[in-house]
Amino acid sequence: MPVLADVAARAGVSKATASRVLAGLAADYRITSTTAERVVAAAKILGWRPQRTAQVRTGLRPGCIGLLQASSDFIGPARFLHASVLGGVLSGVRKAGMQVLLTGETASQGDLGLDLGTARRIDALVAMAYVFTPGFTPLDLEALDLPVVVVGNPPVPTRHPVIIPDPRPGLQAAVDWLVSSGHTHLGWVGLHDGDGDMDGDGRGATVIRRGAHHGLDVVSAHLVLAGYVYDSDVATLLERHAGVLRSILRRVRPATALVCYNDLLAAALRVLAPRLMIIGIDGVIPQTGVSTVIMPWQEVGLRAAQLAVELVGDPSRRPHWQGKRIAISGKFSPLSGVAAVRGRASTTRPR
Repeated sequence: MPVLADVAARAGVSKATASRVLAGLAADYRITSTTAERVVAAAKILGWRPQRTAQVRTGLRPGCIGLLQASSDFIGPARFLHASVLGGVLSGVRKAGMQVLLTGETASQGDLGLDLGTARRIDALVAMAYVFTPGFTPLDLEALDLPVVVVGNPPVPTRHPVIIPDPRPGLQAAVDWLVSSGHTHLGWVGLHDGDGDMDGDGRGATVIRRGAHHGLDVVSAHLVLAGYVYDSDVATLLERHAGVLRSILRRVRPATALVCYNDLLAAALRVLAPRLMIIGIDGVIPQTGVSTVIMPWQEVGLRAAQLAVELVGDPSRRPHWQGKRIAISGKFSPLSGVAAVRGRASTTRPR
């Protein structure tokens, strides 16, 4: 690991000058901007960071866990999902007597992700999976020399430990419940983002396999939806895609029950086909009239925080957790009084 002397040597300055620049005190000591930029560039190239974890372990100061997410300007179901993750992270970090630093891309400010200054202020990082999208942050998260714990299924491979909510057990329970309630024709409604099926955690595959386990063929249909799937609400989805959603309902006949990729899609289809049994996934849209597989977002955030705190307290554990994936199961939550078969999709034609 590079030390302060390495940074100073590369920048061609004294250790004292390098220390003052990296502590954010360049202006106080009248260090020129050219010299400061040279020191910062050297630190970036070398991957230097201060030995903060030793201070935490010896009790000289409280630790600080960063939470990297896309934005603080969430709308619709995204607000609930991120609030749940944040609640779990805050609970785990505060229980350990540490602090939380929120960082991310804020649409109103154009602040791009994690920078070197923020990285120097934290001892570990909890990062939402989508921030691993190339170009999100100016720092290479894979090369970051501090513990990183990922929440969710990242779009690219990562060496960091990943905490994922797993919908599969809940979906298996949902299909079993539908079959036990008399449904013999099931449908799966998934999402495409234009590049392919958005089924990285096996939602659609689980429904189809579980249906086959019961001797049922599951009819599939998909909605193409660009952008973040929860950066909207039911009314907006219906306004933009009502025609396509009606077409999907026609394609899944004679299904008497549908399982949908998420709660947003399920709630929209529920408006168009109120007599059809519809199940969503995630549990982020309350009072929609649909049963759902509730994903443990708060528990995921809590477990990520606990692991981050563990790695700050014992850095020797980092190799053990490298590349590990921890799955926390979602649970099926049926609405009471809606299990019985009430008609096929062909009898619930949307207007």
